[in-house]
Amino acid sequence: RGAVTDRTGSRPRGPRQRNQLWVAPVVGAGLAILLASLALAVDATVRWGDPPLPIFVGDADTARAMLSIIGGAVATLLALIFTVIAVVIQLAIGQYTPRSLQILLGDRPTHFTIGVFVGTFTYALVVVLGLRVTLEADRVVGLSLTLAFGLAIVTIATFAVYSNHIIHAVRASYIIRRLADQTRAAVETLHPPLEPGEEATADAPPPVPDADPVQVVDAPAPGVLVDLDDQRLLALAEERGAILRLVPPIGAFVAEGAPLVAVHGAPVDAALVRRAVRLEPERTMALDASFGLRQLLDVAARALSPGINDPATAVQVLDELGDLLRRLAGRRLADASWYGGDGRLRIAVTVVDWETVILPTLDEMRRLGASSMPVMRRLRAVLADLLTVAPGCRRACLEEQIALLDAACGGFASERERKWARVADPRGAGM
Repeated sequence: RGAVTDRTGSRPRGPRQRNQLWVAPVVGAGLAILLASLALAVDATVRWGDPPLPIFVGDADTARAMLSIIGGAVATLLALIFTVIAVVIQLAIGQYTPRSLQILLGDRPTHFTIGVFVGTFTYALVVVLGLRVTLEADRVVGLSLTLAFGLAIVTIATFAVYSNHIIHAVRASYIIRRLADQTRAAVETLHPPLEPGEEATADAPPPVPDADPVQVVDAPAPGVLVDLDDQRLLALAEERGAILRLVPPIGAFVAEGAPLVAVHGAPVDAALVRRAVRLEPERTMALDASFGLRQLLDVAARALSPGINDPATAVQVLDELGDLLRRLAGRRLADASWYGGDGRLRIAVTVVDWETVILPTLDEMRRLGASSMPVMRRLRAVLADLLTVAPGCRRACLEEQIALLDAACGGFASERERKWARVADPRGAGM
């Protein structure tokens, strides 16, 4: 059974980061050019006379001076914003994880702010170049100048709001919550809840044929398997009556020439298969919710390193991991598949598995926090909560985790500390 809402439709994707900073300034500049052209055209055709405020009225020198001031000030603030962004990125990479760069590059307020600043600068430049169309006896009466003043006010307000935003954006709670929110969105989209009676087969892989594949398509270049064009592959598999099985799991690195897709039933065009499978330099959450868990673990590892030693941040990570694992406990994980119009399996992909992906998350947190009382207590509370919601097939592993946690508590110096570490505490420190 496939993890799809429509057995013949496209499988949902997780959240996709919009990390291209050039898009916002290009859009802002384009809108500014259009707005400036329209405003100048209105000024060239409308005889304003002595209009009431807020239509600008003044001489040409005043108009040019105002536009020059606006353009210069916006350019200076834009340079300052890019400097602040560079500093924030360096702080985030050093304090949390290099993967947190995706959070900052995909930050919508950052994109919006850059777009507003570039748009205002472009608008002022275009109006200066086209100002001659509004001259009447060395007198400027224009909507275009009024709009320039209004954009300057909007830009200043945007700068003030963004300054407050960027300060909060480097806080541990913001980074952790953003990572967790993206992972939650991926979990909700990619892993449907278990239906009644499915608990026993919750981690069963797709029913791929046992026979050897008739064809193996190798990877055209090295990269991480992050996504696939399911509609193209589904049409190809149905046309040939084949079953396509991705050999590496989603999120795995594939070397050039390594097996990428195993074909069962009938051979297909290897070139078409390669073009439909997406390899990237790094993982994403398009089909890989476990990448969010990996990023959260990276933050916890950095927080518990000897150079930083920040157990409070690690406890915050455990708060979010507890929520995510609670959601995953009652969902279908390993089976990610697509079916054709005839209801037969056509594409099978390995995504997440409770034994090999979810449990190592708990293992790593236990090893990272073995000497931290708050982490051990919070982790025990997470496990106790998971036992209340996990189906029967997943409870034994969680009970084993509690036993391993008990053994890890033996590393504390005194019996009082060992006893204290074995107490579950939703707050971690118990204070």
